[in-house]
Amino acid sequence: MDSLGLALLPPSPPRRKRAAVAASTTEKTQLCQPLPSWLGGAAPAFAAGAVLLAVDKIVRADPNWIGTVRMRQALRAAAAGARLLRHREDEAGLRDAHHLTRPGDDPGPAGKLYRLWRDFSTRPARLAGPSLAALTEALGVRAPAGAFDGVTLASENPDPLAAALAAADSCVAALDAGAGEGDVLAAMAADLVLARRLGWPRPLSVIGAAGVGRRGTVAERYAKVLREALACHGQAIELERRAARLIAAAATLRVKGAERGVAALLADDVVSAGDLCRAGSAQLGSDRAARRFLERLVELGALRETTRRPTFRLYGL
Repeated sequence: MDSLGLALLPPSPPRRKRAAVAASTTEKTQLCQPLPSWLGGAAPAFAAGAVLLAVDKIVRADPNWIGTVRMRQALRAAAAGARLLRHREDEAGLRDAHHLTRPGDDPGPAGKLYRLWRDFSTRPARLAGPSLAALTEALGVRAPAGAFDGVTLASENPDPLAAALAAADSCVAALDAGAGEGDVLAAMAADLVLARRLGWPRPLSVIGAAGVGRRGTVAERYAKVLREALACHGQAIELERRAARLIAAAATLRVKGAERGVAALLADDVVSAGDLCRAGSAQLGSDRAARRFLERLVELGALRETTRRPTFRLYGL
């Protein structure tokens, strides 16, 4: 057994056959479908609702790559929040702040914001006071007594998107916060309400990524949500295809821990070789072994290296 963890395993089908079976199975169960062309001429509020219905179908199906969708929406939401808070980090900088900072070390203000959105995207969509209070504390926002009563009231609106935007407005009006912190918390409250109204187990950070702040007309805000919902749906279509390619390529590799490595890749935006070596993750052995596994998938066209750096590289679908 070499550093890649090659093991003597029981006989299995030839590599090409395993890859073909994996690919054909995925094709038969294709989940994401293109949106109808008539949406381009529809009113923003109606079109946004229609696109969210398509996204809802994907979320409810819970494909094995939905974790990547969640984490990429969290990244986009964090980038939008970073602009509001005047942090200099873009999406690439936020990725570095999270993945290249050792556990326990300070990732900086922007990195903390990104981690907050990541954590937000994995927690149950609950409107209970403690849930919103924890977000308030993490953002350093002062929330007077009863600050979230309006959020709860807004969540009773049967229109999911109208309820989400009303919750954001209510949150901003009730908080003693600056424009940046208040808008970030309002976006999180809106995404919680949207998830609750749609019956999603966890929020998807669509409102946060759309950058819907306190300014703008109702039509302008719906248009922002529409653009983000379209981007989210388009991303899901692409990720479904890339996930199928990754699974098929990984099936050709005789690497111990490959299945867990693929699961880790499908659950996140990007990963580093170090991420796959930590306890509780893929546990591919050494950093060198994990890096060779990732680079091999890049060579097979099943994975992308996102940094274009010779070191401290990050990999994702």
